[in-house]
Formats: sequence, C-alpha cells, structure tokens
Amino acid sequence: MYPEKTPIIETYRASEELKTVSIETQMVVANFIISEEQATTPFFRNRRNKQEKYLKEINDNFKNSELVRVPIYLDVLRLVI
Repeated sequence: MYPEKTPIIETYRASEELKTVSIETQMVVANFIISEEQATTPFFRNRRNKQEKYLKEINDNFKNSELVRVPIYLDVLRLVI
C-alpha cells in the first residue's frame, strides 16, 4: 500500500474482514517510501514527513504484522500519458 490515508483505511477494512474467516494479516508492504537522503527539496521533505506520519498509523493499525518498507526508486520513475 502507499503510505496515505485512503489505502490505510481500505487495507485495514480488508484485514478486519479477513479476520471473520480466520485469516490474519501477517505482513503489510508500504511502497514508494522516500528516504531521508532523497528528501532534498521542499516537496520531497514535505512528502516524507507525511509518509512518516502514515507509517506510524500503519504500525498502530497493524501491530501484529510485519511492516516492510519498499523505497522509491527515483531512477525508474516514468511519466505515463
């Protein structure tokens, strides 16, 4: 999931629904994480600060699940029109 509000809500809802059929969430993957080294502009610093807030929320919502952080790879980003 992206570390943003809506994906967190949707993932948590899905996780809770899976619990009703005895399926526990064991791992949560957070994609496109901006590292401190990549946060060199005001835009990326602001985005990273927001991500850190949402990563804390993910940790709080999924206490019993492993959180895997997948970094953003700026050299592979492409604009698709």
